[in-house]
Amino acid sequence: MQHQALLENYLRLLRLPTFAQNYQTFAQDATRTNLSYERYLLALCQAEAEQRQANRIERAIVNAKFPIMKELGSFDFSLVQGITKTRVYGLRTS
Repeated sequence: MQHQALLENYLRLLRLPTFAQNYQTFAQDATRTNLSYERYLLALCQAEAEQRQANRIERAIVNAKFPIMKELGSFDFSLVQGITKTRVYGLRTS
């Protein structure tokens, strides 16, 4: 039990909150599916990186202080000439 508390303390110190939140669940899944240590760590790193990216995007949206939130799906492309829906969606994935 002391190892668990020590590990969680280090994860907080290293600022790895997603690791701390998921390491036990991922370890159980890794044991059940016979994953290697490297694959287990890779899964934890991937979860941490994805969560950080999501947090960055969320912070950027909040910091932008948009008056209202809009999405491309609700945009009326017929109101603007010279811009097609296909082109805009193509740029979105570039």
